[in-house]
Formats: sequence, structure tokens, C-alpha cells
Amino acid sequence: MNTFFLKGRNLTFQTVVALDGQNGKDISHKFVGAFEVIAFYTFLDYEKFYAKGRKTFFELFDIAPNEISMTLFSEEVVNSAFLFVFPRLGTISPWASKAQNILDNTFQGVIDRVERCQIFLFDLNERNENLSSQNVQVLKEFLIKNKAFDPLIEDVVSNRLPTDIFIERAYRETCVIDSNVQTITKHSENNGLALIDAEVNYIANYYKGKGRKISDLELMMFAQVNSEHCRHKIFNSNFVVNGKLNKTPFELIKETFKNNPSGVEKAYNDNAAVITGFHQKIFAASKSKNWNYTLLDVSLDLTFKAETHNHPTGISPFPGAATGAGGEIRDESATGRGGLPLAGFIGFAVSDLKFTDDLTKFGRATGLGIMLNGPLGSSEFNNEFGRPTVAGYFRVFEENHHGETWGFRKPIMLAGGVGLISSNNVEKWKVDHGDLLIVLGGPGFKIGIGGGAASSVSSGLNNYDLDFESVQRGNPEMQRRAQEVINSCAMSGEKENLIKSIHDVGAGGLSNAIPELAHESGLGVRVDLDSIPVSDNSMNPLEIWTNESQERYVLAIEEKSLAEFNALCTREKAPYAVIGQFIEKPELIIESRKYLSTNIFPIDVSLDFLLNVENSLVRNCSKRKYFGS
Repeated sequence: MNTFFLKGRNLTFQTVVALDGQNGKDISHKFVGAFEVIAFYTFLDYEKFYAKGRKTFFELFDIAPNEISMTLFSEEVVNSAFLFVFPRLGTISPWASKAQNILDNTFQGVIDRVERCQIFLFDLNERNENLSSQNVQVLKEFLIKNKAFDPLIEDVVSNRLPTDIFIERAYRETCVIDSNVQTITKHSENNGLALIDAEVNYIANYYKGKGRKISDLELMMFAQVNSEHCRHKIFNSNFVVNGKLNKTPFELIKETFKNNPSGVEKAYNDNAAVITGFHQKIFAASKSKNWNYTLLDVSLDLTFKAETHNHPTGISPFPGAATGAGGEIRDESATGRGGLPLAGFIGFAVSDLKFTDDLTKFGRATGLGIMLNGPLGSSEFNNEFGRPTVAGYFRVFEENHHGETWGFRKPIMLAGGVGLISSNNVEKWKVDHGDLLIVLGGPGFKIGIGGGAASSVSSGLNNYDLDFESVQRGNPEMQRRAQEVINSCAMSGEKENLIKSIHDVGAGGLSNAIPELAHESGLGVRVDLDSIPVSDNSMNPLEIWTNESQERYVLAIEEKSLAEFNALCTREKAPYAVIGQFIEKPELIIESRKYLSTNIFPIDVSLDFLLNVENSLVRNCSKRKYFGS
């Protein structure tokens, strides 16, 4: 197999943050240009590859037919220092998965892999063979601050081409620890799991009863499933106000629905609320008409949802806000047996906009940085998915009082929306023993690891690398493909809908979504870890099971429906995989043949242990006097 690097289009790259030299001097003028490089992996030799490309796919990738192969270098590269930015070794980028799909459909078997990379040129008066490591670090920081390099999902090398870009890496072994209180506590602190003392004791007692050690996968899964982000332990706390036990905040919130249930079909027990709707004719693809579009007379209800995505937006505003919008869309889609998102709204609350500050001061985004990038991220995801952002709000607050500063240092990023759902799809169906467990959507990436727990840690207490790892990346086109499959199922009619139950994959990844799907039907589930699609073969079991890669759903269908479901996914080019089956015993069983050397498989955990944790927090507080009283 051969790897070829070809020059693509020139990049328009406008610097926002200065390039600082050793003495803090702005040397931004040293940046001289950038262009794309398309890397191909093929069995063809160079002459056959070049001849084939000139006639076919070069134009698709904006490659000029007369360009010299980058493996021979062009003069502008020889005379300049350069950084070569490319997707992390062993990974497949969202762009590559889409491009590969086009190549496979059009020129099947010619190109085995394709990736998009970038070259950034600098005039530093140094020969490219002896660019100093200090200057390389300065240049990398320059690209990071100007949003040209994402160290979580990309690698960078200086003055060379990574000829091993398509070589698969070996996975890292998982970690197995003693199941005592001290060891679990230390592991939680080192990995940002945010486990409280009661939870640590609960875990230690459970595994003592099982008589075995505990894997990092199981600890991470427990932390995600029972994080504040997923279980809202604070909102479910008992507040003792002036010595009197009050209702929990969630009980107070639910009072509105309890006292005024009219017009509400569903609230607080699914991914979105459902409001009584209307009877309407809609133009949609009909299963009875061989999927041709026609007017359908249907009864429709309205879905409403709003949620926050504060932690990721505070770390990396553009992808944080983008995936906030994407996650809210998936909540509407995963309501009942499938919903149709229509329109979205967004909101931001930040501290003071300090226009003179670095946009990433103290390793976190500033208020100004959030407002320059966050709205663009959420709007871009909505637009590329095909849902308009129709409303929003923006608030700034920061005040100094007696030497203390109050403000939104941990910002608020609110994502909300409204959609439609067929009235006969509002309630999920009970999953039965033997039904198939499906993951619908893109592959897993080594991103968003531990996001549920990370967002539950008090702001400023977590490690920056752990924080950055917890930020997801969005792929709205992949979510659109999955949505088209859901739409086809949902509009087929109550009995024809292939989906029995569905959940979106959000905080905690599959480790949270799959147990919830099984537990709500009183069943267990057997999962084949090796069947879960991943983009990076170096991912270990923990990363495969808990990553929060976006644009994924887990759903249950009958085994007899698989052929029809496969036809829908093939038509929409939506990736899916059968990764397990539901069982009668209420347990989560994770099996693997690939990772047997880790000595942790098969994993068997009671779903009651995972999901029925009772940590009723008690918070004592006093009620202040109102002004004027």
C-alpha cells in the first residue's frame, strides 16, 4: 500500500491572536500562508494513481491536475518552516468518513483511505531541518489560539510529512484496581470522577460482595450514570430551611405540572416534554406508497426541550455550544418512539466582557471568547442539521462586593427547541427478551471522555487536560442521516414503526444510555464490546464504552425487523450496528474477545446497583429577610 500527499486549495487564515516570540514580541508577520493537503492510501502505484485521479476524483478535492505530489515537496515548503496538522494517528475524522463514502460509491476499491490535512508556513529564517523545539511549541500554541489546531483530535509535526498517518496504533491496556475505599477514592480524585464518600462506600461494599477487583471501565461508568449531570442529585436534595424540611427543588418544579396537567401529554419522564397538539395533513414519505412523498393525515403533538451545556462551552466555546444544540436536537428525536425536531433557540450568560483579555485566559474561555465563538457553534450545528435557530438571549453579569467577585465564570449555555411527534409514538413500547440492541449513528471517537462527571465537579477544581478531554465534537451531517432513519420509522404508523424504544447517547456515552434503555423495561442486556463502531482502533475498553461521541442513538427493535431497518439505514447512508440483545435477568453483561488480555471480561453488573443508588443529600440553609421587610 502507498501513501500520497497532494496539495489542495489554499486556506484563508486570518490571525485573531498574536504569535509571540521568546520575549513576548508579536511575530505574527512570520506566518506566510496555509493550504490543504489531501492524503490518500491506495494499492496503486504513483503513475496509475495520478492518471486515475486526474480523470476522476482530483477535482472533487480541489486538487489541480498539474500539482506535484507533496511527497516530492514544492518550493514553498522547502524554503519555509512548516507545521503539518492532521487527524490523530489511528483515527478517522468525520470529514474522512464522508469523503470515503463518496469514493467507495463512485470509485469502489481504488482508494482505501483518505484524510484532509493542513500545512501552515512560517518564515523564521531557519532551515526546515533544524527548526527548534521551542519554536515548534510557540507555533503550536499560535495555531491552537487561532482555532487552526485542536490537540484533542489532531496531531502536528514540523517540517515533515507523517507517512505513517494511516497506520493503526495498538490500544492501551485498561486499569484494574482493588475495590477498597482508599483505592477507589484515589482513583476518583486522579480521574475527575466526582464520587462522594457515600458512593465510594457503596461501590466498595458491592464489589466486596462480588469478591473481585474493579476495572476503570466500571468506575467510570458508575461515575457517569450517577453524576450530578445525569441524576441531578442536588436538585433532588432535601433542603432544610430554618430547621424545616422543605420539598426538593425537583418536587417544587413538578408542582406546576401536578397542579395544571391539562394539555400536557408527558413531562419529566422522557427526553422531552410533550404538549397536546393538533390534527394535520403533512407532506412526508409514506411506507405504504413505497417511500414516495404524499399527504398524510396524522395526529401530531408538540415536543419541548431545554437543557444546558455549560461545562464544555466554558472550556471550548465553539464545539461546546455546537454539541449543546446537537444534544438538544437528539433529545427531541429520542422522545417516545421517535420525534421530528423543528426549530431551536439558544441562550448565553457570561461574566464581564473584558475586551483586552486573552480569549483563553487561565486555560478557560473568557466571557468575550464565549460570545465570539459560542453562538457561531450552536448556529452552525443547527443550520447544517437543517433546523433554524429562531430565538435567543444573552446576559452579562459580574460584580465586585467586599473583595469578592460574583459572576458567571462557569457560563450558562442554554439550548432549547420545539418539534413534532406523532400522537401514537408518544409512549415508548416495552422492550422484550430477545429484542436487538442497535447503535445508530457515527463511530466512537476518543473525545468527551468523562463529560458527565467533569461537568459535575466544582468549577476550577478539575485538571485542564481532563476538562478538555470532556468536550465533545459535532458532526451535524451524521446526525441528519440518523434523523432521516428515525423520521421514516416514526411516520410509518403505530404498528409499522420499527422502533420500540430509543434513547440518545449523551453524557456518559453508551455506558449511560444502554443501562437506561434496559432498566426502564425491567430487563437486562448483553453487549458485545467488539461490535461497537469506533474511529480509532487504539481506543481501550473504557474509552469505547464511555466516550460521548455525538450523533448516536441506542434503540431496541425486534429481531425480525432487522432486514427492513438495514434497508432504511442503507438508503439514508446512516451507519448502525447490532451490538447486543436484551435478556431477562436485570444485569448488564459486557463481553469481548478482542480485549481478553485485560482480564476484566466478561463484566457483569446489576442494573439496580448502577441505577438505584439512593444518596439523598441533606442541605441546611436559612431564609434571608426580604428587602423592606
